[in-house]
Amino acid sequence: MIRSNYHTHCVFCDGKGDPEEYVKRAIGQGMTALGFSCHAPLPFPNAFAMPAENFPAYVSRIKALQQQYRDILPIFLGLEVDFIPGIESFQTTFSSSPALDYTIGSVHYVDLDEEGNPWPIDSDEATFARGIATIFHGEVRPAVERYYALIRQMVEERTHDVVGHLDVIKKYNHQQRYFSEEESWYRAAVEETLAVLAASSMIVEVNTAGLQKPVGEMYPSRAILKRCRELDIRVMINSDAHTPAHLQAHFAEAASLLQEIGYREVYQRTLNGWEAVPLTP
Repeated sequence: MIRSNYHTHCVFCDGKGDPEEYVKRAIGQGMTALGFSCHAPLPFPNAFAMPAENFPAYVSRIKALQQQYRDILPIFLGLEVDFIPGIESFQTTFSSSPALDYTIGSVHYVDLDEEGNPWPIDSDEATFARGIATIFHGEVRPAVERYYALIRQMVEERTHDVVGHLDVIKKYNHQQRYFSEEESWYRAAVEETLAVLAASSMIVEVNTAGLQKPVGEMYPSRAILKRCRELDIRVMINSDAHTPAHLQAHFAEAASLLQEIGYREVYQRTLNGWEAVPLTP
């Protein structure tokens, strides 16, 4: 059983609970490692990212916990970094910090809304639907294709260790309300993206948080993970925890799915870097 999680949000961004609450919960659950990955600061108002002025305190807090619990639980300091073309210089201030052990690259924003603000694709369904209607003139296909184009651009231009929730664009697509993942255009967008990922060194996370969202399934889908396996793309399991109680949410299901499609190992951050560990029942 995988007992580590590297996609963790706490009170420094949109998570709930002090970092030490997560550490104590991890120890109580017998976890073997814990990584914090608060949302990196953004240069515009938003509901989830860490304020820029709090970044030094975040680093100091996690580093202090690393030392305090060094003989009990390996703790790693990371960031989840949004890919938004045009704000690279701002982000580099944080994402290139030598204090970090790893970064997760994600896309939460796609282009600008009618007021010139970045459009968040996963904040709530009303905002998602409004963006489709106003930015993409009611056509979901170009919005989805734009999302995957941004993922590809991120992989090609940025040095991140992990790509976060690869198909999060489906978050509100329960029962294919907005589009079908079986349509040829969607499969083509995914396939092009996986080809870029296969040529990179990035790890694709199996993000179990999707099971608690409207879509009701992990990110990415079984079909995408099957192609990842065929392309020898490395994977890891994360919960995208925003509360201590979710640190290992649905890990057994994720491990079982990966085994069913042929994976025998996943990747974890260790004191020696990224290492493959066997999947066990």
